[in-house]
Amino acid sequence: MYKADATVDGSTLEDHSRSDPVSIIRTSPMGKFQVALMVVLFCLYALDGYDLLAVAFALPGIRSDLKLPPDILGVLASVGLIGSGAGAFLIAPLSDRLGRRPIMLASLVLAGSGMVICTMAHGYVALILGRSVTGLGVGALLPGITALAAEYSNDRVRNSVTVLITVGFSVGGLVGGNFAAALLSHWTWRSVFLSGSIGTFFAVGIAAMIVPESIEFIAATRPVNALARINSVLGRMGKQPIPQIESRQITASKATIVPLFKADLLVTTAAVTLTYALHGATFYYCLNWLSKIATDIGYSAAGAAHALAWNSGGGLIGALLAALLATRIRIQSLIVVALVASTVALLSLATIHRMSDEFLFASGLLGVALYCGQSSLYAYMMRAFPTRVRASGAGFVTGVGRFGGIASPTISGFLFASGLSNAQVSTMMALGSSCGAAILVCYHTFWHKRR
Repeated sequence: MYKADATVDGSTLEDHSRSDPVSIIRTSPMGKFQVALMVVLFCLYALDGYDLLAVAFALPGIRSDLKLPPDILGVLASVGLIGSGAGAFLIAPLSDRLGRRPIMLASLVLAGSGMVICTMAHGYVALILGRSVTGLGVGALLPGITALAAEYSNDRVRNSVTVLITVGFSVGGLVGGNFAAALLSHWTWRSVFLSGSIGTFFAVGIAAMIVPESIEFIAATRPVNALARINSVLGRMGKQPIPQIESRQITASKATIVPLFKADLLVTTAAVTLTYALHGATFYYCLNWLSKIATDIGYSAAGAAHALAWNSGGGLIGALLAALLATRIRIQSLIVVALVASTVALLSLATIHRMSDEFLFASGLLGVALYCGQSSLYAYMMRAFPTRVRASGAGFVTGVGRFGGIASPTISGFLFASGLSNAQVSTMMALGSSCGAAILVCYHTFWHKRR
């Protein structure tokens, strides 16, 4: 044990840490309330995973019902990502100004509204509108709830908890894929969106009752009732109230991305954004076109949804693997290995041309690599950006970086329409993850070590 250093007023640093709510959370064991909160945030991730992937589950049915060509289907798959990029870039940074909680609730309402629009759509224009609105909500939600998870976790488990929260996206795809397969066996593709809308609006009520505002955000922004709000949450956590908020707390961000381009963060912002964008190109190509690839080799619409569920099941394993390894090895090393594995796995899948257990198994292995890389990147963002710009940084990376995912389905749709085979397009799109790995290696080799 060490002896606490004395401060100017004669108190000790240990005394100050006991009255600093942020330090209390960072140094105390995780309590029941925090664990319950992580479960709720996990479920919100799962719901968003279903909402964002709903178009992939419904795509074969939409193609058959509305007779849409591959290039239009590619646009339809992309607009949700365009909306999510806009939501992450334009709305998510407001979490650093207005609070994590109000933006979270508003984002859920947006996502649910978009699902309702898709349910009632009778043409591709309405579907594009609905997917755009859903994407806007999903993109705005994810950075804020990731920041909430990080800010309610202690230092010992923060990396693992942040990764575990993102596992919810894989669970949403796995459970949603099997659920969608069951729905599509009895009803039309509209049932996929209807069930998503019901679940999302139900989640609004649950989140409103359970999820509090971030203590770290309250301490930073200092609203009039800051102390009472902090003590209220500390009470729910089973912690003692504090007499005052320490004056050394940081100044709140004004929901601007300008600090991300200052000298201390510019290279970090560029490296993380490019890595996320390039892996996103491979990631969203797989999510949006795997069902098409499956139907092309003989699977039915329900069978294609089942194959996509295998991919999400592998993603669950990959994300859990990332959570297990995040506190044992360097997070950047984990990301690089996962991104290289994603490239190899997609190239292997591209060689399978018939319905088989081999195809399903390869789809699962691809999910392991894709989601391990994606989950690790979210944990990396929470470490790369300081509190004052954490939601803004994560929003910028996922917003601008998602243009890789946005471009991917559209580009691949035009490549398919030009006559290229599944194997040829898959080979091209597999390069995104490997290029992202190369950028991260260069960043840590030539820049990060010199800081």
